[in-house]
Amino acid sequence: MFANFTPRIRQIRLIREHLEGSVSSLIGTRDELRRFLNEQSATASEWKDFESASERVDKLNVSATQLKERANSKLQIAFVGSVGAGKSTIINALLGQDIMPVTRAETTFCIVAVTGSSSNQWTVVERSTGRALEMTEFRQLLHVLKATAQREELGITPSSIIDVSWPSSRCKALVESVVLYDTPGIGERKTTDDAVIELCKFVDVIVAVMDIHSPTLRTVSNHSLKSIV
Repeated sequence: MFANFTPRIRQIRLIREHLEGSVSSLIGTRDELRRFLNEQSATASEWKDFESASERVDKLNVSATQLKERANSKLQIAFVGSVGAGKSTIINALLGQDIMPVTRAETTFCIVAVTGSSSNQWTVVERSTGRALEMTEFRQLLHVLKATAQREELGITPSSIIDVSWPSSRCKALVESVVLYDTPGIGERKTTDDAVIELCKFVDVIVAVMDIHSPTLRTVSNHSLKSIV
């Protein structure tokens, strides 16, 4: 599924590389022209025209830099919904293994970012501290009703992010250029809602997850999308 994004991402990077080369060549030409004008004692009018063109080159260079940053970034996809809607279940299904704890009650305490990895081994790291976690410890910390004291000791809050690097060989749908975010259920606590809203402000895609017992799309929008705008 998400592997379909890979050809487009490669295409964007090729265009970016071509643009970088063109801008670099243009900057070199401008510098040579500046030296030439200095050597030939250019007139005020010629310098004015040069500076005007030079400003446009600088603006183009800024745009190229922004495109480079964007092209190098990963596609961010957040799964958002109420408690028990199936966000963690979907991600478990994509990964082919139940790494996220799942219950019908409120379960996910904080945000989990899952990225594909070329390694054959998965890793779990708490982002703010860089602390590596074992699978059992990860599941305990992620469960809202467990490991409360340990979360407080580590400073883990609903807005904390735990990074999971998952072998792409075990999940063909997950490529290294895509990040999947599992989020706490919305509509239960303000701190949790605020954490999800902040995440949604910078992701590229928001997937509203609902089942027959979940609220309508309008309710999901009221909790997240409207707060972003």
